[in-house]
Amino acid sequence: MLLPIKLICPKNKVRKDGTCIIFIQYCGTGDKKTLLNTEIAIPPKYWNRKYLRIAPDLPEVFGLTADINQRLADLLRKASDIISHAVKKKIQDVPAFVKKTFHPDFDVTTLELKAQQARRRAAEAQIVAEKKWVKEMQVKAEVDIRVEQQRL
Repeated sequence: MLLPIKLICPKNKVRKDGTCIIFIQYCGTGDKKTLLNTEIAIPPKYWNRKYLRIAPDLPEVFGLTADINQRLADLLRKASDIISHAVKKKIQDVPAFVKKTFHPDFDVTTLELKAQQARRRAAEAQIVAEKKWVKEMQVKAEVDIRVEQQRL
């Protein structure tokens, strides 16, 4: 499945130590973009924007390039699995679900449980909204009855 998901290292988010976090960017429906923190930070000049990878000349103090790139590929796959699961389970707000669920140490075997929790929360929110609407309609009906009685 081809998903609107990619690794980014935004140059405008450089931290005081000269590094910036590598994010997984998920572009859901519309203009809504979700950034997922990989907790991996490098100096932005070592980010290859064309290939969306860390350049091989990254100083060893930041770690081995091949190991970090493999970790990023694993995290990208994890995010992709979360998104695919959310779409498959018809979760209403996929970007919010992904943002809440994703963490570098997240265990994808718990996805079904997370999806059930999200569906339960959505159902509860729907019930609250419906109760509020019913209450508003009751109040409106009472006001309409009083107005009608005053006319008589």
